[in-house]
Amino acid sequence: MCVVAADTKSAATTHHRSSLDVVIVSTSAQTKPQERTARLSLLVMCALVGLIILSEMMSFTRVVPAASTTIVISQVYGGGGNSGATYRSDFIELFNRSASSVDVTGWSVQYSSAGGTTWQTTTLSGTIAPGHYYLIQEAAGSGGTTSLPTPDAAGSTALSATAGKVALVRNSTALTSCTDASVVDLVGYGSGVSCAEGVATAAPSNTTAIIRVASGCTDTDNNAQDFVVASPIPRNSSSPATDCSVTPTPTPTPSPTPTPTGGCGVERWSVKTGTDADTGAINLAETPISIATMRSWTAPSSLPANNRIAPYETTTWVVTATLTKYKREDDSDYHMVITDHDGNTMITEAAAPFCLGTGDPLALLIMQARNQFDNHFSATTSFQTVSEPVRITGVGFFDFLHGQTGVAPNGIEIHPVLNIVFDPAPVLLTEPGTQHAIALDSVTSFRDPFSVATTTNFSTDQRRRISIFVADFELMPTEDASAVHVQAEDAQGTVYPLTVEYLGKVPGQDWLTQIVVKLPDELSNAQQAWLSVHVRDVVSNKAFINLKP
Repeated sequence: MCVVAADTKSAATTHHRSSLDVVIVSTSAQTKPQERTARLSLLVMCALVGLIILSEMMSFTRVVPAASTTIVISQVYGGGGNSGATYRSDFIELFNRSASSVDVTGWSVQYSSAGGTTWQTTTLSGTIAPGHYYLIQEAAGSGGTTSLPTPDAAGSTALSATAGKVALVRNSTALTSCTDASVVDLVGYGSGVSCAEGVATAAPSNTTAIIRVASGCTDTDNNAQDFVVASPIPRNSSSPATDCSVTPTPTPTPSPTPTPTGGCGVERWSVKTGTDADTGAINLAETPISIATMRSWTAPSSLPANNRIAPYETTTWVVTATLTKYKREDDSDYHMVITDHDGNTMITEAAAPFCLGTGDPLALLIMQARNQFDNHFSATTSFQTVSEPVRITGVGFFDFLHGQTGVAPNGIEIHPVLNIVFDPAPVLLTEPGTQHAIALDSVTSFRDPFSVATTTNFSTDQRRRISIFVADFELMPTEDASAVHVQAEDAQGTVYPLTVEYLGKVPGQDWLTQIVVKLPDELSNAQQAWLSVHVRDVVSNKAFINLKP
């Protein structure tokens, strides 16, 4: 089956339907008038992608059902010490998803290259308690800045950062076949792997690992479904335990002083992470909005533990603002405070990858957001102060009020965050599917073509002013209109700065900014001019207006 869906700026997650399903998601920020043509094109793409997927699946020499009810491989990282890496060493992580301790003395983890047939072994020892992790440190590189937590075992195998196979084996004899009866669990990652459980995972990198979802509790015998690519989070036997038999029950009333857990959260946790009863009602089509508007909503009289309050908690919102504070909370989420130009604040939170529930439909986007943040900042347990323009996409969420830093008066948050863009470029609005700017005469509201000279306004210079409209834009608290520059470019490539005479929010659409500029005499003989908006070190898209004598 092939599904063609329309979405907005950021890539949307897709759900596994069957091994041959293909989902194509349009990520255009604007509606296309040639929708039928575009959808037909996507269907053609869909067919091609389907053939590619089928070809890739047929290229696997073995698909190995090696389900484990006890110990599973929960994480693999091969970028240790490579360029751009944080950790100095590669590692493999195991997890005991059973209710009993398991003695792994004499067992081994084994690695082989993507298409290789020889395996390198690391022998294990000791016992893994139920719900606990077991960290195996492997080869170190020359890069990286951070050592792993104390490993429970160590080897010298150099793992590929992007593609390979890792097996957990009940003995220390090197494998000769992926289907050996001694294999307890098997993971194939990246492209070109010769064996895997089901379909291999996506390819990680120097800065990302493959991580088993639901804190390691999920095992469907399909690597592609069981793992996500995210920033590495090495856990050893001393890390907080995870009980796979228990789903945290959200607390129905606020806790005046939240108790640090050192693990995952509790209050409305299923709603925060997308595993509640109403998750299917979430609309992933993005809706731009301002902090001020979200803060103006009336706070609910009660907050359901496992349900959503529509439309506030079933809509994917997009807010452009300034990130001013962040920290890693006791529940492992990233607590990010954002501020608009007028000083209004609200909280946005990026959920921890290892705290996501089984089958979480938002998992890939939550992982994406977490990676985006980790690639820009390093969160600690203390608040850090910054001043960074951001565009944050995520689902609305009402939290209990208990004195949180930056909290909105009604408790509204974006939680979970699904996408973060740092220092976003403003978007100059255009006619749908074109590069024709939406521009109006500032007095008559007539559309182009415009003449430079006019007698219809009240200026003494009799020069035309036009209004253009910009989305994904918010002045930082310390900025004013002088931070914004607009320029026009004629057919010869000559650039003319335009005088910005007004900048303000559009009434009733305060996520949208209106900019009024004066057309210069130099454009009097031009037939067309391309406009762009510049703020700080970023530039908008270019869009044209038509001119006349």
